[in-house]
Amino acid sequence: MDIALNFPGCHRHGGVERIVYECSRYLVGKGHRVTIYAQEWEPLPHPDISYQLIRSSPSAWLNPTLYYRGLKSALSSHHHDLIVGFGAECIGDIIWTSSVHRAWISSDLNWMTHTARRLHPKHQIILKMEKRLFTQGDWSKLIVSTQAVAADLNRLYGVDFGKTEVVPNGVNFQEFDPVQYQWMGNRIRRHLSIPEGGVIALFVGYDAERKGLPTMLQAASTIKEKRLYLIAVGLRNIRQYRLLADQLGIGNRFIALAPISPITPYYAAADFFLLPTRYEAMCLAILEALAMGLPVITSNIPGAKEAITHLENGLLISDPRSVAEVVGTIRILLDDEIRHRMQANARRSIANWSWDQVFRDAEQIFITTIQERSACTYLEGST
Repeated sequence: MDIALNFPGCHRHGGVERIVYECSRYLVGKGHRVTIYAQEWEPLPHPDISYQLIRSSPSAWLNPTLYYRGLKSALSSHHHDLIVGFGAECIGDIIWTSSVHRAWISSDLNWMTHTARRLHPKHQIILKMEKRLFTQGDWSKLIVSTQAVAADLNRLYGVDFGKTEVVPNGVNFQEFDPVQYQWMGNRIRRHLSIPEGGVIALFVGYDAERKGLPTMLQAASTIKEKRLYLIAVGLRNIRQYRLLADQLGIGNRFIALAPISPITPYYAAADFFLLPTRYEAMCLAILEALAMGLPVITSNIPGAKEAITHLENGLLISDPRSVAEVVGTIRILLDDEIRHRMQANARRSIANWSWDQVFRDAEQIFITTIQERSACTYLEGST
């Protein structure tokens, strides 16, 4: 097959970007030709993969529109057996939908934040593009990460459940290997002056407010456990959260870092992963943490609850805003025996979540979609 994949980014440093990257890697490995239409990418050295640059804009809120127009123009001069898009600004016979932007905005119970996001020009543009895509788009099938995403599409845009196929996210077990990175994890602990016996809770996330970093800091200040250290990676506003940690009296045990690549050594340095998030469709960081042998504390939400068995490889909290509930789960993992048992369970608990398994299922959907479209074209031509 000759397949076009389109999304603004194709690399290993984001969520959807990672899916596009891993999908392209799998498809060329199976003998398909792949063209990536993107504004930025991490190149794969393979003769059957090529890249088409779509112009970007320095203005973040204009970029979705610019990408869509550039993509539409670029695709008009190329023929592919199948086109797969990965976002609201994309085009495709299949749209791979990791989350629904309107559902994400609606998930914030703070009316000021909710209103500010809805009125922001970038979000207004994405919401309009998303509505057009799911109510008027010329696609044949939607791939969704969880059944909850399918339910959001049905509730918000009237998408028929019969038009969706559930394909979960996955993890690259060769890249996320705790044995391979153990020495780097030990080196980071020494570099950060984590004392012998220190227990590190790792947080990874760009949208720190939604993903629960303030709740995590408040919980740590309540516990007052001197051997508990918090590392937050991927923050946009480091100063804001360092100031909050200082105000809570835990500034000497909180390390705030900007986005880092690769992130794997920080998983290797940690003892457990903490993400009391208010909304996720299916968080890749949770799967990556489990693959690195980390028990996970996170919210009882779609995606997480499929991967985590409570008290086996992690802990699920019912209210991510509850400091008391987060405190309770952290206290459990401060017990060395319990934490070590869960660490032993973590990696093997997601043994069937490899990207190769994910894309075997997706590849069959791709093939079926092409066959169905060919059959329709034949029937139309014979009438």
